[in-house]
Amino acid sequence: QEEFTAAVVENGFTEDVALWCFRSILGFASYGFCHAHAAAFGETAYKSAWLLAHYPAHYLMGVMNNFPMAYYPLRTVVSEARRRGIKVLGPDINRSSTDDRANHSTIRAGLKHVNGIKKRTLDAIETARAEGPFVSTADFCIRVPASRDEVESLALAGAFDRLHPNRKAVLRGAERLTREGADRRAFPGLNMGASPLPNARDFTPYEKSLRELATLGFCAGPDPMAFHREQLRRVGVQTCAEALAARPGHRVLVAGWRTRAHTPPIKSGKTIVFFMLEDETALVDVTVFPDIYDIYGRVIFSERMVVVSGTAQDRDGAYCLVAESVRPLREVLSAAREMEESLPVLSDTSFAECGWELPVPGFGIPIRAERQDSGFRPDAPTRFVAR
Repeated sequence: QEEFTAAVVENGFTEDVALWCFRSILGFASYGFCHAHAAAFGETAYKSAWLLAHYPAHYLMGVMNNFPMAYYPLRTVVSEARRRGIKVLGPDINRSSTDDRANHSTIRAGLKHVNGIKKRTLDAIETARAEGPFVSTADFCIRVPASRDEVESLALAGAFDRLHPNRKAVLRGAERLTREGADRRAFPGLNMGASPLPNARDFTPYEKSLRELATLGFCAGPDPMAFHREQLRRVGVQTCAEALAARPGHRVLVAGWRTRAHTPPIKSGKTIVFFMLEDETALVDVTVFPDIYDIYGRVIFSERMVVVSGTAQDRDGAYCLVAESVRPLREVLSAAREMEESLPVLSDTSFAECGWELPVPGFGIPIRAERQDSGFRPDAPTRFVAR
């Protein structure tokens, strides 16, 4: 106790704080885990916290390299890295190794994250690249015996972007590329020119993000939630970071990815659900009590992107959102579009004077519609502010 108290005081805290902490630890020791178990986990927790504090990019790279780790999805690990100011780059056929690599502020995703790519193909890429970088998608398919499915996955993951920026064109030309590549490997002496890739309008940025998520388990570009942000703001839906700033007892309307839903057993035998809601800004813990689960349980376990209405709570310093309703994001976005299209055109009114209240689709939370400028443009955009 004397050593602990002295160390705490030396770090700028009072002796009363040191004694309170020591007594709390001592009290826990009387009923907590056995000492050996606690010591083993304590050492791991300390080392993890130290690495995350001093070498965050390398630590999170290690977590990515050891995925799956059975708790957080890879998308969440990558989002955490970005929230810490670390740049996470997608796979690149000429720059990525098989495993993830990191420097002090950047992580380059490894090719092993590409869905469906085989180890022998990864080894072949490393071997071929030792003789020089790939100069085109055709060059890649000649030097590496990858299957059509593997070439398609690499294209959807953005690994060929520096060789050919149109992912849809590479996707549509994958069968021809792999067939001609096999012919060139079988008859290396023949001078057969590569066929041009088909013309195709590339995927939109939103479509790319969804396909990256399906192919890699994370987005090399913006999170899909970011593409909905403007429309969500117009109907009063907050970011997870804004929800975390809400005062206890305040109503919150927030959207994100439903992550790590689990149902621990409780004495009554009813179902209580805990899950995390995640967007491009933060993570929010959500609690769903049995009466709400009975209504929205199907949505919680069948939808990946949801909108949660609830009340902010502070439980001994830990933020929690107690859910009152959970609805599919797609339904809320659809209802919001219908609501905006049905609004009357505002004209000859000032910003301060125009406005009315109506419920957020499916939630009954009143919001106020306002013009975004102070002039008299009849086509001025409308925003919605939660009351």
